[in-house]
Amino acid sequence: MQLNIKQKNENSFLKRTEVTGTVTFSGATPSNNDVAAAVGKAVGKGPENVVIRRIKTIFSQNCADVEALVYHTADAKNSTEPMTKHLKKKLDEEAKKAKEGQ
Repeated sequence: MQLNIKQKNENSFLKRTEVTGTVTFSGATPSNNDVAAAVGKAVGKGPENVVIRRIKTIFSQNCADVEALVYHTADAKNSTEPMTKHLKKKLDEEAKKAKEGQ
């Protein structure tokens, strides 16, 4: 998988960098985690600070357009991004396991 960044916009108010680019791949479309790791590496941040907004594949080609947000800190990400149902459920399960382990 190869990432080509087309545009970077610095948003200092929300403490993030908005990235647009193209991913070239072979086989199946890469997962969000794979793309997040590639974007984080290209920008110099960890994949935990990257939020993938869109991976739009181009019909019958092995490339996709990518839109991602790279936050400067985890606190900036947590204060801006909404908590989804599946993430909330995952956090609740982790808290329950931690409570049972004590």
